[in-house]
Amino acid sequence: MTSTQLSPSLLSTPGARALLGTSMIARLPLAMFGIALLVHAQQLTGSFAVAGLVSGAYAISSAVSAPLLGGLVDRRGQTRVLVAGATLTAVVLIANGLLPASAPPLLLIALGGASGMCTPPLAACVRALLPEIAADLSGLPALFAFESTVLEVTFIVGPPLALAFGALWSTGAALVLSGLVMFAGTLGFAAQPASRCWRPEPLARRPRFGSLRCRAMRTLVLVLFGTGAVFGGTDVGVTAATRALGSTAAAGRCSAASQVVTTARAAGELRADLTGNATCALR
Repeated sequence: MTSTQLSPSLLSTPGARALLGTSMIARLPLAMFGIALLVHAQQLTGSFAVAGLVSGAYAISSAVSAPLLGGLVDRRGQTRVLVAGATLTAVVLIANGLLPASAPPLLLIALGGASGMCTPPLAACVRALLPEIAADLSGLPALFAFESTVLEVTFIVGPPLALAFGALWSTGAALVLSGLVMFAGTLGFAAQPASRCWRPEPLARRPRFGSLRCRAMRTLVLVLFGTGAVFGGTDVGVTAATRALGSTAAAGRCSAASQVVTTARAAGELRADLTGNATCALR
Protein backbone atom coordinates (compact mmCIF):
# COMPACT_ATOMS: atom_id res chain seq x y z
CA MET A 1 0.00 0.00 0.00
CA THR A 2 1.15 3.47 -0.69
CA SER A 3 1.03 5.94 2.16
CA THR A 4 -0.94 9.13 2.05
CA GLN A 5 -0.42 12.32 3.98
CA LEU A 6 -2.78 15.24 4.48
CA SER A 7 -0.62 18.34 4.38
CA PRO A 8 -1.51 22.02 4.01
CA SER A 9 -0.33 21.84 0.40
CA LEU A 10 -3.14 19.39 -0.33
CA LEU A 11 -5.59 22.27 0.17
CA SER A 12 -3.47 24.82 -1.65
CA THR A 13 -5.88 24.94 -4.59
CA PRO A 14 -7.54 28.40 -4.66
CA GLY A 15 -10.89 28.28 -2.88
CA ALA A 16 -10.36 24.86 -1.29
CA ARG A 17 -10.41 26.09 2.31
CA ALA A 18 -13.42 28.35 1.70
CA LEU A 19 -15.29 25.47 0.10
CA LEU A 20 -14.70 23.13 3.03
CA GLY A 21 -15.36 25.89 5.57
CA THR A 22 -18.75 26.84 4.14
CA SER A 23 -19.69 23.16 3.81
CA MET A 24 -19.00 22.66 7.53
CA ILE A 25 -21.19 25.62 8.45
CA ALA A 26 -23.98 24.39 6.17
CA ARG A 27 -23.86 20.81 7.44
CA LEU A 28 -23.73 21.54 11.18
CA PRO A 29 -27.47 22.40 11.32
CA LEU A 30 -28.29 19.16 9.48
CA ALA A 31 -27.13 17.32 12.59
CA MET A 32 -29.55 19.47 14.62
CA PHE A 33 -32.69 18.94 12.55
CA GLY A 34 -33.67 15.46 13.72
CA ILE A 35 -33.59 16.06 17.47
CA ALA A 36 -34.83 19.65 17.11
CA LEU A 37 -37.93 18.43 15.26
CA LEU A 38 -38.38 15.71 17.86
CA VAL A 39 -38.33 17.92 20.94
CA HIS A 40 -40.38 20.66 19.24
CA ALA A 41 -43.15 18.23 18.34
CA GLN A 42 -43.12 16.81 21.87
CA GLN A 43 -43.20 20.30 23.34
CA LEU A 44 -46.26 21.26 21.27
CA THR A 45 -48.24 18.02 21.63
CA GLY A 46 -46.93 16.50 24.85
CA SER A 47 -46.67 13.18 23.05
CA PHE A 48 -43.48 11.29 22.29
CA ALA A 49 -45.50 9.08 19.94
CA VAL A 50 -46.26 12.09 17.73
CA ALA A 51 -42.68 13.32 18.13
CA GLY A 52 -41.40 9.94 16.97
CA LEU A 53 -43.67 10.07 13.92
CA VAL A 54 -42.37 13.54 13.07
CA SER A 55 -38.76 12.38 13.40
CA GLY A 56 -39.51 9.27 11.35
CA ALA A 57 -41.21 11.29 8.62
CA TYR A 58 -38.14 13.51 8.41
CA ALA A 59 -35.74 10.55 8.21
CA ILE A 60 -37.76 8.57 5.66
CA SER A 61 -38.39 11.54 3.40
CA SER A 62 -34.67 12.41 3.53
CA ALA A 63 -33.79 8.88 2.44
CA VAL A 64 -36.34 8.94 -0.38
CA SER A 65 -35.35 12.37 -1.68
CA ALA A 66 -31.57 11.90 -1.55
CA PRO A 67 -31.24 9.89 -4.80
CA LEU A 68 -33.81 12.11 -6.50
CA LEU A 69 -31.95 15.29 -5.60
CA GLY A 70 -28.68 13.62 -6.55
CA GLY A 71 -30.12 12.91 -9.98
CA LEU A 72 -31.15 16.55 -10.31
CA VAL A 73 -27.61 17.62 -9.42
CA ASP A 74 -26.28 15.33 -12.16
CA ARG A 75 -28.59 16.91 -14.71
CA ARG A 76 -28.71 20.56 -13.59
CA GLY A 77 -25.52 21.09 -11.64
CA GLN A 78 -25.14 21.84 -7.94
CA THR A 79 -26.10 25.50 -7.69
CA ARG A 80 -29.80 25.38 -8.55
CA VAL A 81 -30.52 22.26 -6.52
CA LEU A 82 -28.63 23.45 -3.44
CA VAL A 83 -30.14 26.94 -3.41
CA ALA A 84 -33.69 25.69 -4.04
CA GLY A 85 -33.39 22.94 -1.45
CA ALA A 86 -31.93 25.24 1.19
CA THR A 87 -34.60 27.88 0.57
CA LEU A 88 -37.50 25.43 0.82
CA THR A 89 -36.04 23.70 3.87
CA ALA A 90 -35.50 27.00 5.67
CA VAL A 91 -39.06 28.12 4.91
CA VAL A 92 -40.51 24.84 6.19
CA LEU A 93 -38.42 24.91 9.38
CA ILE A 94 -39.33 28.53 10.10
CA ALA A 95 -43.01 27.77 9.57
CA ASN A 96 -42.68 24.76 11.87
CA GLY A 97 -40.91 26.80 14.52
CA LEU A 98 -43.67 29.42 14.52
CA LEU A 99 -46.53 26.96 14.98
CA PRO A 100 -48.78 27.49 18.02
CA ALA A 101 -49.32 24.83 20.67
CA SER A 102 -52.70 24.05 19.11
CA ALA A 103 -51.11 22.84 15.86
CA PRO A 104 -52.57 19.47 14.78
CA PRO A 105 -50.20 16.47 14.85
CA LEU A 106 -50.76 15.73 11.16
CA LEU A 107 -49.44 19.17 10.27
CA LEU A 108 -46.31 18.59 12.35
CA ILE A 109 -45.74 15.23 10.65
CA ALA A 110 -46.27 16.77 7.21
CA LEU A 111 -43.82 19.60 7.92
CA GLY A 112 -41.29 17.11 9.26
CA GLY A 113 -41.55 15.10 6.04
CA ALA A 114 -41.35 18.24 3.92
CA SER A 115 -38.17 19.42 5.62
CA GLY A 116 -36.53 16.06 4.95
CA MET A 117 -37.72 15.97 1.36
CA CYS A 118 -36.19 19.38 0.59
CA THR A 119 -32.90 19.07 2.52
CA PRO A 120 -30.08 19.86 0.06
CA PRO A 121 -27.64 16.99 -0.69
CA LEU A 122 -24.63 18.78 0.76
CA ALA A 123 -22.57 15.73 1.70
CA ALA A 124 -22.78 14.25 -1.79
CA CYS A 125 -21.95 17.59 -3.39
CA VAL A 126 -18.92 18.11 -1.15
CA ARG A 127 -17.52 14.66 -1.88
CA ALA A 128 -18.04 15.10 -5.60
CA LEU A 129 -15.84 18.21 -5.40
CA LEU A 130 -12.97 16.78 -3.37
CA PRO A 131 -11.08 15.52 -6.45
CA GLU A 132 -11.49 19.00 -7.95
CA ILE A 133 -9.96 20.85 -5.00
CA ALA A 134 -7.18 18.40 -4.12
CA ALA A 135 -3.85 19.84 -5.23
CA ASP A 136 -2.33 16.35 -5.17
CA LEU A 137 -4.55 13.40 -6.13
CA SER A 138 -2.26 11.01 -4.27
CA GLY A 139 -3.49 12.64 -1.06
CA LEU A 140 -7.18 12.25 -1.96
CA PRO A 141 -7.83 9.34 0.45
CA ALA A 142 -6.56 11.46 3.33
CA LEU A 143 -8.81 14.32 2.21
CA PHE A 144 -11.82 11.98 2.19
CA ALA A 145 -10.88 10.75 5.68
CA PHE A 146 -10.56 14.33 6.93
CA GLU A 147 -13.95 15.27 5.47
CA SER A 148 -15.58 12.22 7.09
CA THR A 149 -14.08 13.04 10.47
CA VAL A 150 -15.32 16.63 10.29
CA LEU A 151 -18.79 15.34 9.41
CA GLU A 152 -18.78 13.10 12.49
CA VAL A 153 -17.81 16.08 14.64
CA THR A 154 -20.95 17.92 13.50
CA PHE A 155 -23.03 15.03 14.85
CA ILE A 156 -21.33 15.44 18.23
CA VAL A 157 -21.82 19.21 18.36
CA GLY A 158 -25.20 19.50 16.62
CA PRO A 159 -27.65 17.76 19.01
CA PRO A 160 -26.41 19.50 22.19
CA LEU A 161 -26.56 22.83 20.37
CA ALA A 162 -30.15 22.21 19.27
CA LEU A 163 -31.23 21.29 22.79
CA ALA A 164 -29.28 24.16 24.33
CA PHE A 165 -31.03 26.67 22.08
CA GLY A 166 -34.34 25.03 22.94
CA ALA A 167 -33.62 25.32 26.67
CA LEU A 168 -32.37 28.91 26.46
CA TRP A 169 -35.11 30.24 24.19
CA SER A 170 -37.62 27.76 22.79
CA THR A 171 -37.74 24.64 20.67
CA GLY A 172 -39.27 26.71 17.88
CA ALA A 173 -36.38 29.17 18.04
CA ALA A 174 -33.94 26.25 17.71
CA LEU A 175 -35.66 25.18 14.49
CA VAL A 176 -35.70 28.70 13.08
CA LEU A 177 -32.04 29.32 13.92
CA SER A 178 -30.85 25.98 12.51
CA GLY A 179 -32.79 26.62 9.31
CA LEU A 180 -31.30 30.07 8.88
CA VAL A 181 -27.72 28.88 9.51
CA MET A 182 -28.18 26.02 7.05
CA PHE A 183 -29.57 28.45 4.47
CA ALA A 184 -26.68 30.91 4.86
CA GLY A 185 -24.05 28.18 4.85
CA THR A 186 -25.52 26.50 1.78
CA LEU A 187 -25.63 29.78 -0.13
CA GLY A 188 -21.99 30.35 0.79
CA PHE A 189 -21.06 26.87 -0.41
CA ALA A 190 -23.07 27.15 -3.63
CA ALA A 191 -21.38 30.48 -4.38
CA GLN A 192 -17.93 28.90 -4.44
CA PRO A 193 -16.49 28.63 -7.98
CA ALA A 194 -15.82 24.90 -7.66
CA SER A 195 -19.49 24.23 -6.85
CA ARG A 196 -20.88 26.65 -9.46
CA CYS A 197 -18.71 25.23 -12.26
CA TRP A 198 -19.05 21.55 -11.41
CA ARG A 199 -20.62 19.32 -14.05
CA PRO A 200 -20.72 15.52 -14.07
CA GLU A 201 -18.64 13.60 -16.55
CA PRO A 202 -20.71 12.50 -19.56
CA LEU A 203 -21.67 8.86 -19.14
CA ALA A 204 -23.40 6.28 -21.24
CA ARG A 205 -27.07 5.57 -20.58
CA ARG A 206 -27.39 4.36 -17.03
CA PRO A 207 -29.13 1.05 -16.32
CA ARG A 208 -32.39 1.01 -14.43
CA PHE A 209 -31.95 1.15 -10.63
CA GLY A 210 -28.34 2.26 -11.12
CA SER A 211 -25.95 1.03 -8.44
CA LEU A 212 -28.74 -0.88 -6.67
CA ARG A 213 -28.27 -3.56 -9.31
CA CYS A 214 -25.17 -4.53 -7.36
CA ARG A 215 -25.81 -7.04 -4.56
CA ALA A 216 -23.16 -5.50 -2.34
CA MET A 217 -24.81 -2.09 -2.64
CA ARG A 218 -28.21 -3.54 -1.72
CA THR A 219 -26.64 -5.19 1.32
CA LEU A 220 -25.06 -1.89 2.34
CA VAL A 221 -28.42 -0.12 2.02
CA LEU A 222 -30.06 -2.70 4.31
CA VAL A 223 -27.29 -2.38 6.87
CA LEU A 224 -27.53 1.41 6.85
CA PHE A 225 -31.33 1.17 7.14
CA GLY A 226 -30.96 -0.89 10.30
CA THR A 227 -28.30 1.44 11.67
CA GLY A 228 -30.49 4.46 11.01
CA ALA A 229 -33.43 2.79 12.78
CA VAL A 230 -31.25 2.19 15.83
CA PHE A 231 -30.02 5.79 15.92
CA GLY A 232 -33.53 7.13 15.43
CA GLY A 233 -34.93 4.95 18.19
CA THR A 234 -32.08 6.03 20.44
CA ASP A 235 -32.88 9.71 19.90
CA VAL A 236 -36.53 9.19 20.86
CA GLY A 237 -35.76 6.88 23.78
CA VAL A 238 -32.99 9.00 25.27
CA THR A 239 -35.01 12.20 24.96
CA ALA A 240 -38.06 10.55 26.57
CA ALA A 241 -35.93 9.16 29.40
CA THR A 242 -34.23 12.48 30.15
CA ARG A 243 -37.59 14.25 30.05
CA ALA A 244 -38.91 11.75 32.59
CA LEU A 245 -35.87 12.51 34.76
CA GLY A 246 -36.61 16.24 34.50
CA SER A 247 -33.86 17.39 32.12
CA THR A 248 -34.49 17.23 28.37
CA ALA A 249 -31.29 19.19 27.78
CA ALA A 250 -29.33 16.20 29.09
CA ALA A 251 -30.41 14.32 25.95
CA GLY A 252 -27.94 16.41 23.99
CA ARG A 253 -25.05 15.26 26.14
CA CYS A 254 -26.17 11.64 25.85
CA SER A 255 -26.52 11.95 22.08
CA ALA A 256 -23.09 13.52 21.83
CA ALA A 257 -21.57 10.75 23.92
CA SER A 258 -23.03 8.13 21.60
CA GLN A 259 -21.08 9.66 18.72
CA VAL A 260 -17.73 9.71 20.46
CA VAL A 261 -16.77 6.13 19.63
CA THR A 262 -17.65 6.58 15.96
CA THR A 263 -15.71 9.81 15.76
CA ALA A 264 -12.73 8.33 17.60
CA ARG A 265 -12.63 5.57 15.02
CA ALA A 266 -12.80 8.07 12.16
CA ALA A 267 -10.13 10.20 13.81
CA GLY A 268 -7.94 7.14 14.15
CA GLU A 269 -8.27 6.48 10.44
CA LEU A 270 -7.35 10.08 9.72
CA ARG A 271 -4.35 9.86 12.03
CA ALA A 272 -3.19 6.77 10.19
CA ASP A 273 -3.25 8.75 6.98
CA LEU A 274 -1.46 11.69 8.52
CA THR A 275 1.36 9.49 9.83
CA GLY A 276 1.57 7.55 6.60
CA ASN A 277 0.87 4.20 8.28
CA ALA A 278 -2.17 3.34 6.16
CA THR A 279 -4.26 4.45 3.23
CA CYS A 280 -7.92 5.01 3.99
CA ALA A 281 -10.33 3.62 1.46
CA LEU A 282 -12.55 6.09 -0.38
CA ARG A 283 -16.06 6.15 1.02
